[in-house]
Amino acid sequence: MSDAIVGTVLAGISYDPEIRGVLVVTVAALILVGSVYLLLSTNVGARLGFQVAMAGLLGWLMLLSLFWWIYGVGAIGTLPSWRVEEVNVGDLSQAQLEEARGLVPENLPSAEDIIAEFPEVADAMAEDPTPTLSEIAALPDLPPEVEDQLQDLEGGWDVLSQAAIGDAQAAADAALISADTGLYTAASEYVLVDGFTRGGKPHRESDSVVDRVSNRVSRALTVLNPPKYTVIQVRTSESTAVPEGNAPLSPTPDEDQPVVSVIMVRDLGTRRLPPAVLTVMFGSLFALTCGLLHSRDRRAQALSTATPGD
Repeated sequence: MSDAIVGTVLAGISYDPEIRGVLVVTVAALILVGSVYLLLSTNVGARLGFQVAMAGLLGWLMLLSLFWWIYGVGAIGTLPSWRVEEVNVGDLSQAQLEEARGLVPENLPSAEDIIAEFPEVADAMAEDPTPTLSEIAALPDLPPEVEDQLQDLEGGWDVLSQAAIGDAQAAADAALISADTGLYTAASEYVLVDGFTRGGKPHRESDSVVDRVSNRVSRALTVLNPPKYTVIQVRTSESTAVPEGNAPLSPTPDEDQPVVSVIMVRDLGTRRLPPAVLTVMFGSLFALTCGLLHSRDRRAQALSTATPGD
């Protein structure tokens, strides 16, 4: 009976990868630390061997946590993400974020006017029936006049190029489709219109060596992280009938529908906080054990140099 129970337990341990993994790591750690302690205890004694082994272990853990802290790997915290602050429908002048109230149509450049004024932009956007500012900002080699129009808008905003929207759009999609807002049920029901960004650490103005060095220095000297905001604007897509057998048409925004603006702030997360706490904790314990070893050496030296009768 006992053999059957032991066999069942061993079979369960070998089958479950979690239990087996925990046991492998535990046994490996005990063998690694225990073998070192065994060798030290046979040479310098059980108490001193334990202190030396603990000092070495804590020093190694401190260095490991320090590398985790520097490179942002290992036991990390929450990763940076976009946090939705507000979903505004129709009128950004009533937004809770005061800086976002300037992103009204009368304060923004017109994509149609830019295309009409600059032929090179018109040629690049010839196949797009409904060009947007974000699509224009994504074009390479824009004329300096166009770049000036897309930057430093009312409230310190810049047009966010469609190529740089990335994870901000993913966070906006999650907010628009969620049951809390009740605006849409699928991402196919709306079309991205524009994106705007402001704040954050200083950005590099050009690719010159001087700007690269000065931007790196200014970002390093900016100890605190200024809040970085992004506004993603979408509009309900226009329903179009597709003849049977034809390819579906590209979605176009319905001009009769209001613009929905998702206002988000960059949450920097706590990626390096856990390894920083571990580094301080293991470093303090390492310093404590080293201090105990040092005081023991001082006492041993004093006893070895003492004269009889003192």
